[in-house]
Amino acid sequence: MPVDKKAYCKAWAAANLGKVAANRLKSKARAAKKKAADPEAYAAKRAEYRANRVAKLGLEGVRAEFRASSKRWRARNLEKVAAYEAAYRAANAEVLREKALAYARAHPEVSQNSRLRRMREDFAAFRADENARNRDWCSRNPEAVAAKDMRRRAAGRISAEELRGVRAMADGICAYCFKRRRLTVDHCDPISRGGTNDPSNLVMACRSCNSAKGALTPLEFMLKQRLLAPSS
Repeated sequence: MPVDKKAYCKAWAAANLGKVAANRLKSKARAAKKKAADPEAYAAKRAEYRANRVAKLGLEGVRAEFRASSKRWRARNLEKVAAYEAAYRAANAEVLREKALAYARAHPEVSQNSRLRRMREDFAAFRADENARNRDWCSRNPEAVAAKDMRRRAAGRISAEELRGVRAMADGICAYCFKRRRLTVDHCDPISRGGTNDPSNLVMACRSCNSAKGALTPLEFMLKQRLLAPSS
């Protein structure tokens, strides 16, 4: 079975990165030596090499090959590229600024679209950060969240401290079935029937009882569930 020479060379290079780097340095040193010894002959040889590559691949092919080579080099030398670009921007800040202003004046629609896009991106990032902070605060302050929700839905006001007091008095036991469960806030007199957020109108009930009670008063609910015997 014939050996794929190109694949074999790639595999060897991947397994011998140190040798590859050393060979590149040696090649660069030899090229620099030849260039210093006879610059004109070196330039002529380089020109001949480029002409042969253009004849073989075409101008667009050579450009595509150069772009691919540059891309591979940049991928291998990210720190060098970042340092060079930072130094270039620092040394040419005024020139780059003038170019950007000139382009913006020549292409106002592109400049406006870019500003709008940046504004949308900044606003989306701000909203995402704000939502994350709100979710974190709500997870750390459930009583305050519940109190705010009740203030919106019913008359009267209740503070987070008062709500914590109602929860502490329940001690984890449902006010209707008297079982120790995860509790929610229930209005004794339902909001739909004029119930308020006054602490005296609040009890802690399990989700099952709270859902089943609905718009009933505690007495109506307990009679319905037969938790109390009707008076004769």
